[in-house]
Amino acid sequence: MSSTHFYIIIAMALCSTLAAAQKAPPNPQAGVEELMEAAKELYLGMYFEEALSFTTAVISHKDATTQDILDATMLEGSVLVVMGNTLAAEKSFMKILSLRIDYQLPKNTSLKIVQVFRKAQFDFQNVQKREKDKALAEKTRDIAIFDESPPQGQGGRDYVFKLKLKDKKQWIKTIQVNYRKANNQAYSSLILTHTTPQDWGGILPAALTESPSGFNLEYYMTSSDAQGQALAKLYDTQSPRSITFTPGSVAGHRSILERPWFWGVSAAVVVTGVSTFLLLNQQNKCTGTCLDFPE
Repeated sequence: MSSTHFYIIIAMALCSTLAAAQKAPPNPQAGVEELMEAAKELYLGMYFEEALSFTTAVISHKDATTQDILDATMLEGSVLVVMGNTLAAEKSFMKILSLRIDYQLPKNTSLKIVQVFRKAQFDFQNVQKREKDKALAEKTRDIAIFDESPPQGQGGRDYVFKLKLKDKKQWIKTIQVNYRKANNQAYSSLILTHTTPQDWGGILPAALTESPSGFNLEYYMTSSDAQGQALAKLYDTQSPRSITFTPGSVAGHRSILERPWFWGVSAAVVVTGVSTFLLLNQQNKCTGTCLDFPE
């Protein structure tokens, strides 16, 4: 048998198989792998309608894994592109992205299919953004932060941030104060704590407020939910709140009992007093018979 005859026989067998598959619907008892192979053969043989029935069988199969569903849906979208039904193909590609948002197209995917997929990807991302923005708007609609922090601070003393939170559904799980001493410095951050769902606060330590000449403290507040999604904020980097701190140091605000020199002087006074008492007591000792007279 010549090689030409061999290839003719193979081609006839393939055509016979495809023709049989064309007439036969997917076997409900067939496995996922068998159905997927049949879908690919039908696609290559340009039996597109039949190929779609097999990809549908794979997608709905009880044993199909996520990867099986992705592969079958990708083939489904490719078939639809070739058939010219790009709108339906985009829906298939969006299903893929809903299962795996970072899905990567198979290598050697045709340019036409790539173009339709990229359009579906762009539309999918826009839908995701709109849904995310809508959910965020619903969360923040009834949220408000009210700053009750002191309007002025003292250098060398703790500064206490205080705020009231309106958050009926308690979406907010974290509130952060971002602050800096001068407008040319980077912001530092302080995570606030709460004693009640409405009362939040935090302390800027006295060591950070020391200044011989005073300064202006700038800050703004941000909040987020349990997933780290940004929610309500108060002030911002472009228009932070600014409060004035008067000059002062930690040492300058210490009480007299906290100052080392006080204890040194006190110790000297005690030692002097005890020494004087002992000296006088020694001088007053009697050497003979001593009589104690009542007063």
